[in-house]
Amino acid sequence: MLKIVRPLVYLATRTYCKNPAQLKYTVSPTCHLNVTLPYKTVVKPLDPLDHPNNDKVIINCPDHKDIIVNQIDTTINIQNQSSEFKNNVLCEIIAPITANLNITTVGDLTVGNFCGDAMRLFSDKGHVTIGKSKNEYITAKTNDGNIVTDGDVQAAKVVLKSTKGDIVTNKLKCLGLHLESNSGKIVTSSSYCDESYFVTKTGTLDLQNVHKNSKILMGDNGILNMVGFDGVLDVAMQKGSANIHISRLDKNSRIVIHEEGTMTLCVSEELLQSTCIEISSRCCEVQEGIEHHEDEETGFISIKPKGDKLENVKLVVTCPKSLVNVKVANWSEMMQKIIQNKAQIN
Repeated sequence: MLKIVRPLVYLATRTYCKNPAQLKYTVSPTCHLNVTLPYKTVVKPLDPLDHPNNDKVIINCPDHKDIIVNQIDTTINIQNQSSEFKNNVLCEIIAPITANLNITTVGDLTVGNFCGDAMRLFSDKGHVTIGKSKNEYITAKTNDGNIVTDGDVQAAKVVLKSTKGDIVTNKLKCLGLHLESNSGKIVTSSSYCDESYFVTKTGTLDLQNVHKNSKILMGDNGILNMVGFDGVLDVAMQKGSANIHISRLDKNSRIVIHEEGTMTLCVSEELLQSTCIEISSRCCEVQEGIEHHEDEETGFISIKPKGDKLENVKLVVTCPKSLVNVKVANWSEMMQKIIQNKAQIN
């Protein structure tokens, strides 16, 4: 007799609760949650007191009759029969705190505190908000909205991209960081990442307390505000304005503005004692009291620490068509600048 083997694809067991708009499913604590919905969506972790086994997915949605749920081993898929955006519908999904999330929505997407392996978030028209998270991999993208991290984010790799909106982050700690917005603002309050990459075409970068290796790529008419940098810096701007405060440099670094622009370079007293600064610009003004040498023929400015040790770190500033202003600030002045920037952002 011919035996028919059926694939392990089946509709998840649905439990109707007292609330007619609520659906509940039993899942693995480390399940993979794939969601595609045309709503505003909120994803929260299970309360450990109410669900000590951490093995439920609960859906609260007034449009639940149009939701299709199926399960393949440890993967649970949630989608809607229609892809038409329903702005007046809010869907709440409560999942295991260790779940792996792959969420796609049309409207706003808010994700609470999760600690699974991966978090992949996308919203077409809305904002993406991420709570305190600890994952191996976090990526969030949106076309029209903003991306905001409400809590501290820790991961091996974090990628946040917005086409038109802003990216605003709390404390970041990761091995690799990539923040990118075509025309919006990118704001960091604290970033301790081994490798950081900040990209914008015409937007503004407000970067505070950025550490370790950082690369900045900016297009036409961008604005860069950087305060309290500590690490290795590589800045490449097409044209625009830059206000850069550097506390310390670990290795050789560079700042380049290819076309017309302006730059204020504010350095700490510690940096002046350990770093050689070489400046090539259309015009450079150096604050009184900073010892420097200007080549009469080329206008090349060099600022060397006393002793001129061969092992000194070098900062090369290349702005052939720009105005450069070099100042010195002590630690307290830089802290005041950070506080002022935070007040302006808020």
